[in-house]
Amino acid sequence: MIANHVLQAQGIAIGKSKLDEEMIGKLKGLELTSSKLHLPVDVVVARKASEDAVAKVSAVGNVEDNEIILDIGPDTIELFSHIVEKARTIIWNGPLGFSEIPQFSHGTFEFAKVVAKSKAFTIVGGGESVAALDALGLSKKIGFISTGGGAMLDLLAGEPMPGIEALMRNKKKL
Repeated sequence: MIANHVLQAQGIAIGKSKLDEEMIGKLKGLELTSSKLHLPVDVVVARKASEDAVAKVSAVGNVEDNEIILDIGPDTIELFSHIVEKARTIIWNGPLGFSEIPQFSHGTFEFAKVVAKSKAFTIVGGGESVAALDALGLSKKIGFISTGGGAMLDLLAGEPMPGIEALMRNKKKL
């Protein structure tokens, strides 16, 4: 979860959740008081990411050293739902938990339902996010879908798309 990186950069305990250390440095100066940045207030944690793991809900900041954040908690689902209901544009990239394991997919699936029900223009990227929409039969309710989440974000940011550029170069040769 991207939120894990933001929390860690702010010195908030995330246990043994996986991180990209390079990203942490980039996030250290991030302003957490922005009305456009929404972080979890509670999370689902376990000591391992497996179907037989014992999971519990924990407040953000109370994650123990031997725990992994694997999903957003019920208060966060409610908070994010209220935010989505008021949004005019939604860009969602990536699951809100370790959605490959059913007990850690609840946040992603509930968020997918709220996004699909929204009146906002919706853009969804990333294979797991799209898989959640497909599993719920909600893909047709989304304005734009990309299975390439990172590529989608690069495109929206105006970054060059190497694959498209290569196709365009080869088209000129034909």
